Formats: sequence, structure tokens, C-alpha cells
Amino acid sequence: ERLLNILYFSFLLLSIMNLFWWLGWIVKKKRPRSINREISLGLFSVFSACAALCLISSVLFFHGTLTSVAAFSELRSGEAKKYYSQAEERQCILENPNILDCEFEPFSAMPYILYFTDMTDNPDSYENQDTATFYGKHSIVVK
Repeated sequence: ERLLNILYFSFLLLSIMNLFWWLGWIVKKKRPRSINREISLGLFSVFSACAALCLISSVLFFHGTLTSVAAFSELRSGEAKKYYSQAEERQCILENPNILDCEFEPFSAMPYILYFTDMTDNPDSYENQDTATFYGKHSIVVK
């Protein structure tokens, strides 16, 4: 979803930029020479306000799924920091060559931006087996 989010807002931004380019070209080619600079500035202001309105309404409409808004709220609430500290603890255990059978508690914080899925309580699941193989462990289990 994050990739679609980025693509959507890139499309929206480029569409607005394209709209301004075409409007500038039309104004330059089609306006009579008698129109003064204040009218052109007024048209530019109106189109800028419309573009800003489009951006603001899209931010309000997609507020819950915007990557930047979600990242900011997770950083502000401390959820990302908590997830990071728990992931660091797991990483230390996984990189310890003396521990061959790992058992972890589930993550207590699951930020939308950072958390996709966790390993399971089944040591035979592909997530657990792939992680165990990568780190050279016999088994990994999340209680």
C-alpha cells in the first residue's frame, strides 16, 4: 500500500505541475497583448489556490494511509522507538552464535510503517525456517 501511496501522490503532484505548464502556455499564446501583468498574476493565484485545495483535500481524504503522516504519528507516539528497541534485542540474540534455539516474545508495538508480519509459534513455518537458516539457528519460535 505504501508504494501505491507514493505513486498516487507523485501522479497527483505531476498532474498539477502539468496543469500549470499548460495553463502558462495557453495564457502566453492566447492572451491579447493588452492584458496587463496584474491579471496574469491573478490567474496564477487562482490556479495556485485550486492546486492547494486539491492537495489539502487529498491529504484530508487519505489521512489514515499517508506514509508521511503515519510515520510522523508513530515517531511522535514512541511506537517506532519501542519497536526498534525490541527488534534490536532480537537482532542481538540472532547474531549470538552460542544461542541455537531462539524463543522470542511477540512485538508489543506494531507500527504501520515498519511492521509487516512476525514469525509464528510454529518452528516449521517458512518465516521461521528462512530466518533460522539465514542466521544459522536450529529453530526460531515466537511465543
